[in-house]
Amino acid sequence: MGLGREGERYVRVLIDRAVQGLSELTYLLPPELEGEARVGSAVLVPLGGGWAPGYIMGFEESPPEGTDRIKPVKCLLPQVPPVPEWMLSLAGRLADYFCEPKAAFIRCVLPRGAEARLERVVVLAKKEFKPGEEDELVEALRRRGGKALASELEAELGVERFEKLLARARRRKWVVVEVTLGPPKVKPAIRLAAELTVSPEEAMEEAKRMERRAPKASRILRLLAEKGGRAVIIVDLERELGSVRSSVGVLERHGLARRIPVEIRRIPYAWLSERPGVPKLTPEQEAAARRICQNIDRREGRGFLLFGVTGSGKSEVYWRAIEHVVSRGGQAMVLLPEIALTTQLVRQLRGRLGGLVAVIHSALSLGERFDEWRRIAKGEARVVVGPRSAAFAPLEDLDLIVMDEEQDGSYKQDHMPHYHAKAVVEERAKETGATVVYVSATPSVETFYRAQVGDLELLELKERIFGAPLPEVSVVDMREEESRIASERLKEALAERLAKGEQAILFVNRRGYAGTIICRECGFVLKCPNCEVTLTLHRETKSMLCHHCGYRERPPRVCPNCEGVRLTGI
Repeated sequence: MGLGREGERYVRVLIDRAVQGLSELTYLLPPELEGEARVGSAVLVPLGGGWAPGYIMGFEESPPEGTDRIKPVKCLLPQVPPVPEWMLSLAGRLADYFCEPKAAFIRCVLPRGAEARLERVVVLAKKEFKPGEEDELVEALRRRGGKALASELEAELGVERFEKLLARARRRKWVVVEVTLGPPKVKPAIRLAAELTVSPEEAMEEAKRMERRAPKASRILRLLAEKGGRAVIIVDLERELGSVRSSVGVLERHGLARRIPVEIRRIPYAWLSERPGVPKLTPEQEAAARRICQNIDRREGRGFLLFGVTGSGKSEVYWRAIEHVVSRGGQAMVLLPEIALTTQLVRQLRGRLGGLVAVIHSALSLGERFDEWRRIAKGEARVVVGPRSAAFAPLEDLDLIVMDEEQDGSYKQDHMPHYHAKAVVEERAKETGATVVYVSATPSVETFYRAQVGDLELLELKERIFGAPLPEVSVVDMREEESRIASERLKEALAERLAKGEQAILFVNRRGYAGTIICRECGFVLKCPNCEVTLTLHRETKSMLCHHCGYRERPPRVCPNCEGVRLTGI
């Protein structure tokens, strides 16, 4: 921080609004905030005719040239965690790459529900009114002592009616509108607990003496002593002993125990049983795991494509790498394409690493996500599991990033901020030197190409574990089939399974009446002129539709290629 005019100090603030191109604004830092404000701190600043939250991006020695008066920062926002400097840098690079607002990426790293909540406060400015001049808004404010939250007035008068009355009252200078900080949507969970004020040995002696005259208090005392003097949540005591409030009061009056507030952790998947089994690796698995661990130890910064057939044990390879990272005091991140896949992975990793594993995804409650985020930020969790949003987890000592099923399209976010988790992962790897492992049985074309040209190191698992054979796959040319739905070979295979009393599953991955139209005379397939993908026949709208770009045309009566008439939907 530098000195400005007559000892004044200035800060550059990024306004927390998802507006592309919104630049940083300079504000005066009041002297009372100098010791607390730092890069990444959340602040409330004046903007236009109101207030807006923002983040301190840096300090300036002097104000911008040509400015006569610079508005001061109103206050810090203590409920919003400071944004780490690495995240501010990452947000800037991602914003430039994806052409999205920087503030939108900063929000990605903060826990949901902890953001600043600004509430309007309506204050009655006019004290005396003429007979019949008062309206519903003025009456509502008088009942509340001349001051009320806008949300309360909206609930009473209705949003539309309230806004109309408020606009009129402001024009007539009857009221003024102020801004106050509302309570955060989420905060630490606090519960009342009982704690010994004497040693466990003394507590056991007192419990014996109290057994006849206060049996429940005696049982509480024994239980607290058995816990080694550790505080026990009162709700947990009541599950075992029934109502204990009065009995704990007895212990307090005798100076044996006291009630204290205790923060509890909201644990995702607390019901999940752990699987501690660790199988023996095959030679291929062992070689792949060894190579990844060598790269981590040497900080070579290489990326890997772990390419193996289905059932080859790819997951076990990166699980071993994660264990290696944790054993050397580092941190690891595992990204999965779907939330549903986290359950199995968390079960496996908790069986090996216990409470060092954290989970982050949108299906958790606000409280669970908040507690997990705080554990990660404090360094209490060493492994983070989750979908694409977990790529922004506040891991400071990141050594390993795993992207499982890297080819999956769900790693792309199709709403603001738009991004691909692969780009986020690679930016974080550049900053931390972490090893990135892409895992897939069917890698994307670009990832496989990078492995072919040496940008990534290719690790192959060609054999399934336990020597299990791969399923036989057959490709059928539907141009040679009479049926438009099922080939003769498929019908025979289904009949064979049913005759043996077995089961079968048919996957139909398409929309529309038919996946496309094909000419049985020349094999021509109707394609989109923009995307080069086949057009889908929709019978209800009598149209051929491209599901990528929306191109639409009417189904042809004759083949555009050979003018044949044997056109069939398949």
